[in-house]
Amino acid sequence: MNQLAALYPSFNQTTRIILATFKWIGLIPFDVECISLKLQLRSVQQIQFSYKWILMTVAFFSAKVVIVAIFHQQVFFTYYAVGLINDMLKYIGGMVAIYITLVEVFAQRKDHVHMYERLTSTDLNKLVFKLRQGKEHRKCLKRFNFKFFALLATILIIELRIFLKIITYSKQWRNVWVTNFPMLSFLRLRVLYYIFTVDILQAQLTSVRVQILKVCETMKLVKMWHPNSKQYRQTVDKVCNSLIYLKQCYTDIWFCHFHHNQTTGWSICFIMVSYFVQFSSDLYWLYLTVNEKATDGYGEIILCLCPAPLLICAILYSTERCMEVSLSP
Repeated sequence: MNQLAALYPSFNQTTRIILATFKWIGLIPFDVECISLKLQLRSVQQIQFSYKWILMTVAFFSAKVVIVAIFHQQVFFTYYAVGLINDMLKYIGGMVAIYITLVEVFAQRKDHVHMYERLTSTDLNKLVFKLRQGKEHRKCLKRFNFKFFALLATILIIELRIFLKIITYSKQWRNVWVTNFPMLSFLRLRVLYYIFTVDILQAQLTSVRVQILKVCETMKLVKMWHPNSKQYRQTVDKVCNSLIYLKQCYTDIWFCHFHHNQTTGWSICFIMVSYFVQFSSDLYWLYLTVNEKATDGYGEIILCLCPAPLLICAILYSTERCMEVSLSP
């Protein structure tokens, strides 16, 4: 049993795989890795930007746009005027969101680095009470690992179920699926990366809150000592130094939040708009299937509707959890 357990990847290894996936599709233009369940930049002194993955992603999707433009009759349902408009809006909206994302990653690369520098430099081990934040980071990364692979597996199962069904009776629908799948996969990974950074910020806020609560508990003990005692003065000095450092940590987190909005705001807005267009397009095809009283296709169209609301709910859950920590007394 222990030999089988040794074959499973550790949380450090799975987090490195996740970070590598984000990097390979152009979402992280520099080197960052997970060491001992804590994010670290490869070189803090001199960040080397890497644009090859961004360029490869741009080239890949640009080639797909050209292919779709040439073979549009084989890709879109041209014999349904409204359906053709819906599918074109769905595809164009997704491609615009992809290009906006890649432009944002390139344009905001320095803010992106500043966010990671602050995340990796905030170290609560420097406190005089040696209060550690490692536990919160471990919980955060483990929780995100589970969330990432659970969402990804669920979406892949849905997409595989759709593909295996449509490949048997609709060549046109198969072409639509092959055209949209890479685009939708990129947008979904962008959403997962957004959730990842939100969860990291939540872990930082939780760590600071835990340390403040521990300092408050220490101050309750201080009241039991005589104000002129040496122990009282030393402990009060330590508490003051800790509170000053925690204030600095909170300032770093606030700036991380600012840089996070700078580096992901526009792309997430466009992705949400594209999700609305995708959902509307799929609803139209569901309406058409019901209206024409088709004998099949209901299940596949309903499955097409599932991934977007699932990811939107995941974003709302992570952001609400982060907001609860920031507003908790």
